[in-house]
Amino acid sequence: MFQKSTGYGTIEVVRNEPVVVYDTQTRKPVFTEGHLARTFLQRAFGLLFKDPPGPDETLIFKDAPLIHTFFMRYPIDIIFLDTSMSVIKICRNIPPFRIVGTLRSAFTLEIRAHAAQEKKIYEGQSLTIN
Repeated sequence: MFQKSTGYGTIEVVRNEPVVVYDTQTRKPVFTEGHLARTFLQRAFGLLFKDPPGPDETLIFKDAPLIHTFFMRYPIDIIFLDTSMSVIKICRNIPPFRIVGTLRSAFTLEIRAHAAQEKKIYEGQSLTIN
C-alpha cells in the first residue's frame, strides 16, 4: 500500500496499474506512467537492469531520502518531494555510481535524464499523485 497525504486527506494507492503525476497548479499531467516501488526488491533495484524510462515514465518511492545509481547503465534525473508534495530538490543527469538525496524528502521520483528540464519541473513546484 502506498499512502499520500494531501490537503484533502490521505490517499491510499494499492493498484498495480500506472499512476499519473500532475502539476497541482495547472492540473496538467507531468508523468502519465508512474510506477510505485513498494516491495523491498522494487525499492532496492529501482531502474537497475531496466531500459531507460520513457519520456512520461517515473518510478515513485515513498520515504527514500537517498537514491543510488550503482550499476546503472545510464544517467537519470531524480526529483525529491516533501510531505506536501512540493519539489525540494532536483538532481539532474546523475551518472552511474553516485548517491544523492536530501533528508527532508518524503517522496522521490526517478525519471530519464533531462526529463526534469524538458518538462520544466522546478523547485517549489507542487505535484499530485493520482
